[in-house]
Amino acid sequence: MVLNEDGRWVSGKAMKDKFVSHFNKFLGCKEDTDLSGLSDDFFPKKLDRRVAVNMIRVVSDEEIKMAMFDIDDNHAPGPDGYSSKNFKSTWSIVGPEIYIGQYSSCSGADGGVQKKRGAPKCTIKIDIQKAYDTVDWSFLNRILQGFGFHPVMVKWIMACVSSPWFMLNFNGEDHGYFEGKRGLRQGDPLSPYLFTIVMEVFNIIMGKLIEDSLNFKFHSKCLGLNISHLCFADDLLVFSYGNGNSVRIIRDALDEFKKVSRLKASIFKIPIATINEIEKMCKSFLWANGEIVKGKAKVKWLDICKPKEYGGLGIKNLRRWNDALLAKHVSNVINNKNSLWVQWVRTNYIGRRNFWDILQKKSMSWTWKRFLEIRKTVRPHVVSCVGNGRNTALWHDWWHPIGILCTIIPRRDWVSNGLSDSSLVCDVLDFDTYSWPVEWVNKFPGLIEAPMFCIDSNMNDVVGWRDKKGICRNFSCKQVWSDLNNFGDIVPWYDIVWYNNCIPRNSFILWMAVLNRLKTQDRVRGWEVAGKLLCPFCEIVPDSHNHLFFNCDYTSRFWRYFCIKVGLNLKTVEWNDLILMLSRMLNLKTGENLIIKCMIASCVSHIWRERNSRLFGSRRTSVEGVIASIENEIRLKLMGLRKRAKLINNKILGLAVVAD
Repeated sequence: MVLNEDGRWVSGKAMKDKFVSHFNKFLGCKEDTDLSGLSDDFFPKKLDRRVAVNMIRVVSDEEIKMAMFDIDDNHAPGPDGYSSKNFKSTWSIVGPEIYIGQYSSCSGADGGVQKKRGAPKCTIKIDIQKAYDTVDWSFLNRILQGFGFHPVMVKWIMACVSSPWFMLNFNGEDHGYFEGKRGLRQGDPLSPYLFTIVMEVFNIIMGKLIEDSLNFKFHSKCLGLNISHLCFADDLLVFSYGNGNSVRIIRDALDEFKKVSRLKASIFKIPIATINEIEKMCKSFLWANGEIVKGKAKVKWLDICKPKEYGGLGIKNLRRWNDALLAKHVSNVINNKNSLWVQWVRTNYIGRRNFWDILQKKSMSWTWKRFLEIRKTVRPHVVSCVGNGRNTALWHDWWHPIGILCTIIPRRDWVSNGLSDSSLVCDVLDFDTYSWPVEWVNKFPGLIEAPMFCIDSNMNDVVGWRDKKGICRNFSCKQVWSDLNNFGDIVPWYDIVWYNNCIPRNSFILWMAVLNRLKTQDRVRGWEVAGKLLCPFCEIVPDSHNHLFFNCDYTSRFWRYFCIKVGLNLKTVEWNDLILMLSRMLNLKTGENLIIKCMIASCVSHIWRERNSRLFGSRRTSVEGVIASIENEIRLKLMGLRKRAKLINNKILGLAVVAD
């Protein structure tokens, strides 16, 4: 049932008709646009005519083949789902067919103005409503012509864009059939490029209004680079001085853009404390079915955030992952990467100073202080690979094997020997020979040693990442994440819990059992004293991990039955010893071991569920019934595996027979 515009509930055929009508009005209607302002003079830059003509020339067979073979094997060149590997391996068959185929207004206004110190600033986050779905085709056609695309290319593009028809599917039945009248298709590889061209119109409008106005003032942190806005797909960040005149120009630009394109903007504030909220939701989902409560967690969050091979669930700790991402930005700043953001940071925050030597002050913005704080974390890993020595600070960068020289050689010694705070390595290193003061060589042992990491002396210096083993590597978030976290030792039982083709629900319960974190009666006795605490199967002693999964007469019948099936001899009587023994026995990835791992996880999971059913419900299942459920679960899992015939060993055919 759905609620219609009149506030009445509708169902059945009326509900389906309502959906069809809604999407027909949204995708199948065309709004009037005013294109009078998009004259040829509106477009300051146009595609070079030779390039435009080259875009419509006949594509050769060799170019088609090169384009296909340039796609990664695990990527698909089209929406049919076939990977490029499939086309490459069968190119002699499908290639000719591919050759032939190739020829043949604001809903809200909420921004942020900051006036606490310095000049007032305004930052507005803008999201384009239903951006791809509401692009007007006549507008798109006009701007393609205005930017200088060849008429033939424009005709091809518009033929692709303006040919969709839509149907709605309800429970496998198709309803409605209407023609689309606007929008770009989601998932079409051409759509992102076309939308970038659409947003270029906003760039032109915004630039012209700023140029023609005497009242617009740039954001104080954007003045040096004259940045008024940043655009990524359908998201905009607009910056200005915090006054009414500047904001009105932004509003006028949005109104003008809406007038010609019919695209509407939604403006909202950027959320605060996102990491805490996300982690809170993750914890509540894991332990309390989404309810935000305290005291439900059975494993520490830091342990959960370890990789699975180290005993966790592989969930990333967002605070530490954020540090790894920030470290990548640190690398970009130090390497002076050619990007707008790096230029902005160097213009507004660093200037001529060395990044490592900037003192943190209370007056700095929270974001910049957070960025500077990350230096303490990454400092032991960021090293300079010396080439010509012209990009490495002599005192503040770590390039020498004895350490960072500003922490070893007193500042007064620099000055007395004619060196300054801005000295570079090239000032003392010439053709692999140092020119250190003589007294320093004796005073600071090891000073004459070669740089820690060297590259060709004709190349510029580069910044690298020194891993835990002392090897210099390229900066990557994955490498930084690995080196910033100390997860401890790899657990021996990892592969019997999180093996390939495991049943996630069963593996999760087995993981809890291996950690002894299931809420068994021996664990809750200290804080829950109400009621009798006895094993729900034998009703003799309180249950524990040892008793419940191995020593209880009821559950031991499971193990005897399945061990006979798979030929497993379990001599130990301790749960932890059993896990370690199985870890050693099942280290090979064979079909037989897969069956045994599935059996272990299913037994533990079904025992725990039956235990809870008896304690908190009225349902009781016999041993035979639980065994049948376990066998059926394993059988269904194996039937869904590829190459399943190779995984079934004659030894365990009685447990998991899969029909060919």
